[in-house]
Amino acid sequence: MANVASAIETATAAQAVAAFSNCTATLDGVLVDGIFDNGSAAGLGNMMLGGNPTFTCCSADAPSSKRNKTLVVSGTSYTVREIKPDGTGMSVIELEAA
Repeated sequence: MANVASAIETATAAQAVAAFSNCTATLDGVLVDGIFDNGSAAGLGNMMLGGNPTFTCCSADAPSSKRNKTLVVSGTSYTVREIKPDGTGMSVIELEAA
């Protein structure tokens, strides 16, 4: 049964990326579709909210061995700082300007 669940998880993640991706990035030389968030700050009163950029993609496209590698989005290079699988077949890749 685990294989069926895994196949469903992988297919669902792929459908989510196909529906919601906003860019194709290059992760260590390989093209990967995903959702890029540049981490821009937003003001809330006198507090600033924001953070580092992230790239969300299928976990199958973001193996943990890619840490400290380069991800390029629209000609801008980022260093992969951490890869966080969310348990649903998707992973959030935390980035830092290269």
